[in-house]
Amino acid sequence: MERFSNIKDNPFIGQQINLEKPISFLVNNIKIEGFEGDCVLSAILASGFDCAGTHLSFPITLDEYLNLPVSLITKSTELDIIAPVQRMPAINGAIYNIEGVNAGTKISNLINRLKNRQVNSLNICFDEKEIDFYSSIKQPDIKQISVELLIIGGGIAGLSAAKYGATICKDILLLEQQNLLGGDAVLFGNNSDEERPEKLVKDLIKSIKKAKNIKIKTSSAVIKLEDNIALVQRLSVFRGKLKQEIFEVSAKKIILATGCVDRLPIFNGNRICKTMGLGAIFRLASSYGIFPKGKSSIITNNNAAYRMALLASDAGAKIEKIFDARIEPKSRFIEFAKSYGIKLETGLMPIELKISDDKKQLHLEMGLVWEDRFGKKTTLNVDSLILSAGWLANLDLWLQAGGDIISSESSFGLKTQGKLKNIYLAGSNSGWRSNFAIMQSGIEAINYLFHKKMSDIVEKRIDTLFETPIGSALIYKENVLNAAPKYYGFGNSFICKHSTKNKNIWNNISLSNKIINYDILNNKAFSLGDICSLNSISKLSKSQFSQIVKERVIRGEKLFSIIQEPNDEKVKTTKNSITHIPNYLQESYGKDAQVWEIKSLENVNFEVGQLIFANSDISNPEQALGSIIYQSNEFCVALIAKHKATIGQQISIYTSGGHFAAKLLKPH
Repeated sequence: MERFSNIKDNPFIGQQINLEKPISFLVNNIKIEGFEGDCVLSAILASGFDCAGTHLSFPITLDEYLNLPVSLITKSTELDIIAPVQRMPAINGAIYNIEGVNAGTKISNLINRLKNRQVNSLNICFDEKEIDFYSSIKQPDIKQISVELLIIGGGIAGLSAAKYGATICKDILLLEQQNLLGGDAVLFGNNSDEERPEKLVKDLIKSIKKAKNIKIKTSSAVIKLEDNIALVQRLSVFRGKLKQEIFEVSAKKIILATGCVDRLPIFNGNRICKTMGLGAIFRLASSYGIFPKGKSSIITNNNAAYRMALLASDAGAKIEKIFDARIEPKSRFIEFAKSYGIKLETGLMPIELKISDDKKQLHLEMGLVWEDRFGKKTTLNVDSLILSAGWLANLDLWLQAGGDIISSESSFGLKTQGKLKNIYLAGSNSGWRSNFAIMQSGIEAINYLFHKKMSDIVEKRIDTLFETPIGSALIYKENVLNAAPKYYGFGNSFICKHSTKNKNIWNNISLSNKIINYDILNNKAFSLGDICSLNSISKLSKSQFSQIVKERVIRGEKLFSIIQEPNDEKVKTTKNSITHIPNYLQESYGKDAQVWEIKSLENVNFEVGQLIFANSDISNPEQALGSIIYQSNEFCVALIAKHKATIGQQISIYTSGGHFAAKLLKPH
């Protein structure tokens, strides 16, 4: 990755950084250089590290979707600041440690990287269990905030809702986890009769900043949403020092305008380093002026990728070729791309991606496809790949709040089912695509929550004769022997097919009328991308889809929990304070399910989500007694069906390593 040098008057200006103020810091004893305004991730990437490490011996790309937890090491014991690398501000002279990875010494790190020939890698082994994505933040004080209306998401849907809501409700809080308002509107562009998104965002921001009853907080991530209470972490820099705020927002009404996220094309090697999702690249470029080195190629099935190619070319990047799985796609963006000299090849499906021996290039195998039949195959060399297989509605917070989702081909892969009291969706996460409809959805969300007369939302779309719709999900279903894994989604779940081990986790799935009986998935948390890919391949029934979402989909960021430690040193957090039961487990084991303390009989630490059975002969999730909900160095806590639990009872806990014996100690 590199910085744009000629970025004046371009959306990829790197709005967050100050190129006149260089900084440096350490991450796991590796020196990283950047600029004031960088986040830890952007500085790491700009310093030449595009590989996070290895999974199943293959290099994994470093991107925002990995959600790598990094902590700021300070002399103070009062504060424990931890956040994903993409949200952690880079501080000059600071020392950071990626959670769960031994920092080592400068010499040992250098030897390690040279030995593995991965000089561009952070050398994290994602096969190791000690890499803990579920860390804790210690916080002395949690500020309490009460508002009439909370809007989560600062894209055009959230901004439109705030502008209109200011005329109806007395106080509004708008939260945006990025440093900038506007979301990804600039990436998607506008229809021919719509206002340019740059001006649209600017005008909306100007309007809401005039309203005295609207407060805006950027760099504010909602970690948890339950019972109309949002738990928020806000990170900011003041006079060169990192400031953390943890606060709870109690809101009478909530609008979720969280937008959509990248969907990963499914083919072997789809997460090898030097690849990255379209949305992730856009955010890096617009906020920090960062883009892949050399000549980039794009794999896509939608028109937003062409818009990205134009923006990148204007900023000085080299987009060599766009591979489109659609046959003869049409779009004004496509015509503009041709005029820029960008080559276009259509009807091609990615099959396999390999990294060259010198780690400098990628070897990409593509195949001509027509109605699921493959024709001639061809292999190309590329410097880097931008991947765009469409979009997924970002419904993590909706799930956290207790909402249900179902699969949908027309609404970014997912859509909501049913309603939540005083919570409403707005924007692309509710299926709207044009800027006009997205803005109107923000207005109608206000009308719904405040019991005003609602109007039909008009989706202004260009005729398909001139604008080819987004294609079906990019999925190459065949196995390629001895190839890199084929991942089913971004993130740190690492759900994949891996043919070199002759073990296909989907082979452990037998479809029945009631449930999917899975084996290795008992202790695997899915991302929404994983479940959507599984659904596209296996065509799950509605009940099967719903069952997996309720039991296995990661809820929200869920990177960490907040442990509130009172200032009085005599009062400490004990295991008696661990009483929270996740929403999605409330009815899994009966309404009278109990929280129990358990003890391993084989000196094994269990993981959150692992299922508990009466004996080692059972592994069907339908027959589980309960599941692990908390694990520390001192004790383990599980939720168990009341009528199936007695003190001293021996149980079996299923892990990726098989069954392990444990016993119930006492109710918690």
